[in-house]
Amino acid sequence: METSYQAFSNIELDLLEQLSQAVSHTTYATLFIIEHRTHSFYVVKGHPLLLCGHTEEEVREMGLSFFVEHIMPEDRQILETFKQAMHNYMCAVSKEERRKGCYIFSCFFHLLVGGKAKLPVQCEMIPMAFDDNGDYRLVYCKLSLAPKNAQKEDGLSVKNTMSNKVWTYSMVRQRWEEQASVQLSKLEHSILMLASLGHTVEEIADATHKSLSVIKHSKQRLFDKLCVKNITEAICIVLTHHLL
Repeated sequence: METSYQAFSNIELDLLEQLSQAVSHTTYATLFIIEHRTHSFYVVKGHPLLLCGHTEEEVREMGLSFFVEHIMPEDRQILETFKQAMHNYMCAVSKEERRKGCYIFSCFFHLLVGGKAKLPVQCEMIPMAFDDNGDYRLVYCKLSLAPKNAQKEDGLSVKNTMSNKVWTYSMVRQRWEEQASVQLSKLEHSILMLASLGHTVEEIADATHKSLSVIKHSKQRLFDKLCVKNITEAICIVLTHHLL
């Protein structure tokens, strides 16, 4: 039996557009609000670079064909697999859990800009606006420039922000597989947050009431845990995987 959909009001759509614009301005990302059933774009807000030179209105009219036209040919299968894997994953989640949790799906691919430039981007999608039957009506999609080490990531991923559990999708086995999640201590959280704000090691030691040697040792353990070489890479990793 087909689900009956109620159209969004002009007030709701206007609110979505205002919120998307605010988030876009503060994150330097390009945002899309996608209608799940028709795959049309309700809202498009972002920088022209990540819109591949199009205006927001042009991309809204293009809908999902925007990705088909501008994604690198070798990455098109990634996007198709990503869409289907996200759908399969959400179908396996109970309707009650869908409403309670927040599921962040991520993948990396390249956009073709100006017919030549390959732009590595991170794509994150979050199903939202669930109806009475527990089916999601909208998909929040964020495109941002991929971190330098993003290409080392293997496959597609999803994180349940309620449980902090992470799964990656195996292209070979065509299934989601749970991964061991990285657990950060309170001190490691503090180091990353203060470092992201530009504080020096000495200032972090003062703010956390720890000795300089303890902060330096904790930073090295953090680098080993995240498999990175410096604090910039560490910040990129935790932001990418929503660990902060």
